[in-house]
Amino acid sequence: MNNNNEVNDVLGIDISKAKFDVALIQGNAKIKSKVFGNNPEGFAELQAWLNLQSVTNLHSCMEATSTYGNALARFLVEAGYKVSRGSYRIRVKTCKIAIKAIHRKDFKNMFFCFSC
Repeated sequence: MNNNNEVNDVLGIDISKAKFDVALIQGNAKIKSKVFGNNPEGFAELQAWLNLQSVTNLHSCMEATSTYGNALARFLVEAGYKVSRGSYRIRVKTCKIAIKAIHRKDFKNMFFCFSC
Protein backbone atom coordinates (compact mmCIF):
# COMPACT_ATOMS: atom_id res chain seq x y z
CA MET A 1 0.00 0.00 0.00
CA ASN A 2 1.12 3.52 -0.83
CA ASN A 3 1.33 5.88 2.16
CA ASN A 4 0.44 9.15 0.43
CA ASN A 5 -3.07 10.61 0.41
CA GLU A 6 -3.68 10.02 -3.30
CA VAL A 7 -6.24 7.31 -4.02
CA ASN A 8 -5.05 5.03 -6.81
CA ASP A 9 -7.58 2.21 -6.53
CA VAL A 10 -11.21 2.20 -5.43
CA LEU A 11 -13.10 -0.86 -4.17
CA GLY A 12 -16.89 -0.75 -4.01
CA ILE A 13 -18.41 -3.31 -1.66
CA ASP A 14 -21.99 -4.57 -1.58
CA ILE A 15 -22.33 -6.61 1.59
CA SER A 16 -24.89 -9.08 2.90
CA LYS A 17 -25.01 -11.56 5.75
CA ALA A 18 -23.45 -14.47 3.85
CA LYS A 19 -21.33 -12.82 1.13
CA PHE A 20 -19.99 -9.60 -0.29
CA ASP A 21 -19.57 -8.49 -3.89
CA VAL A 22 -16.71 -6.20 -4.82
CA ALA A 23 -15.94 -4.06 -7.83
CA LEU A 24 -12.36 -2.82 -8.20
CA ILE A 25 -11.39 0.07 -10.43
CA GLN A 26 -7.79 0.94 -11.10
CA GLY A 27 -7.30 4.05 -13.24
CA ASN A 28 -8.84 3.56 -16.67
CA ALA A 29 -8.64 -0.22 -16.53
CA LYS A 30 -11.71 -2.43 -16.89
CA ILE A 31 -13.64 -2.87 -13.66
CA LYS A 32 -12.95 -6.23 -12.03
CA SER A 33 -15.57 -7.83 -9.83
CA LYS A 34 -15.65 -10.85 -7.56
CA VAL A 35 -17.73 -12.40 -4.77
CA PHE A 36 -16.38 -13.57 -1.40
CA GLY A 37 -17.83 -15.18 1.71
CA ASN A 38 -18.55 -12.76 4.56
CA ASN A 39 -16.25 -14.58 6.97
CA PRO A 40 -12.53 -14.66 7.86
CA GLU A 41 -11.79 -17.07 4.99
CA GLY A 42 -13.49 -14.72 2.53
CA PHE A 43 -11.52 -11.76 3.92
CA ALA A 44 -8.26 -13.66 3.38
CA GLU A 45 -9.36 -14.54 -0.17
CA LEU A 46 -10.11 -10.85 -0.80
CA GLN A 47 -6.63 -9.88 0.43
CA ALA A 48 -5.01 -12.49 -1.83
CA TRP A 49 -7.08 -11.22 -4.79
CA LEU A 50 -6.13 -7.59 -4.04
CA ASN A 51 -2.47 -8.64 -3.93
CA LEU A 52 -2.85 -10.25 -7.37
CA GLN A 53 -4.35 -6.99 -8.68
CA SER A 54 -1.33 -5.02 -7.35
CA VAL A 55 -3.52 -2.47 -5.56
CA THR A 56 -1.89 0.73 -4.33
CA ASN A 57 -3.42 3.07 -1.79
CA LEU A 58 -6.85 1.44 -1.84
CA HIS A 59 -9.98 3.28 -0.72
CA SER A 60 -12.92 0.97 -0.15
CA CYS A 61 -16.52 2.15 0.13
CA MET A 62 -19.40 0.14 1.51
CA GLU A 63 -22.97 0.89 2.42
CA ALA A 64 -23.63 0.99 6.16
CA THR A 65 -26.30 -1.69 6.28
CA SER A 66 -26.92 -3.41 9.57
CA THR A 67 -23.78 -4.87 11.13
CA TYR A 68 -22.89 -7.21 8.26
CA GLY A 69 -19.90 -5.13 7.17
CA ASN A 70 -18.32 -4.46 10.55
CA ALA A 71 -15.85 -7.36 10.53
CA LEU A 72 -14.82 -6.69 6.91
CA ALA A 73 -14.33 -2.98 7.65
CA ARG A 74 -12.09 -3.84 10.61
CA PHE A 75 -10.15 -6.31 8.48
CA LEU A 76 -9.54 -3.72 5.75
CA VAL A 77 -8.49 -1.01 8.23
CA GLU A 78 -6.11 -3.42 9.96
CA ALA A 79 -4.65 -4.23 6.52
CA GLY A 80 -3.89 -0.52 6.12
CA TYR A 81 -6.64 0.42 3.66
CA LYS A 82 -8.91 3.44 3.90
CA VAL A 83 -12.55 2.48 4.48
CA SER A 84 -15.64 4.65 4.12
CA ARG A 85 -19.10 3.54 5.09
CA GLY A 86 -22.28 5.43 4.56
CA SER A 87 -25.56 5.73 2.73
CA TYR A 88 -25.85 6.20 -0.99
CA ARG A 89 -27.16 9.58 -2.11
CA ILE A 90 -28.11 7.99 -5.38
CA ARG A 91 -29.95 4.76 -5.96
CA VAL A 92 -28.10 2.21 -8.04
CA LYS A 93 -28.89 -1.37 -8.95
CA THR A 94 -25.42 -2.86 -8.61
CA CYS A 95 -22.12 -2.25 -6.95
CA LYS A 96 -20.45 -2.18 -10.37
CA ILE A 97 -22.67 0.70 -11.53
CA ALA A 98 -22.01 2.55 -8.28
CA ILE A 99 -18.26 2.20 -8.56
CA LYS A 100 -18.34 3.55 -12.13
CA ALA A 101 -20.27 6.59 -10.88
CA ILE A 102 -17.84 7.04 -8.00
CA HIS A 103 -14.85 6.91 -10.34
CA ARG A 104 -16.31 9.41 -12.82
CA LYS A 105 -17.13 11.94 -10.11
CA ASP A 106 -15.80 12.93 -6.74
CA PHE A 107 -17.02 10.00 -4.65
CA LYS A 108 -17.35 12.22 -1.59
CA ASN A 109 -20.41 13.65 -3.32
CA MET A 110 -21.84 10.18 -3.88
CA PHE A 111 -21.87 9.01 -0.27
CA PHE A 112 -22.56 10.31 3.21
CA CYS A 113 -19.28 8.83 4.39
CA PHE A 114 -17.47 8.35 7.62
CA SER A 115 -14.14 6.64 8.00
CA CYS A 116 -13.70 3.61 10.19
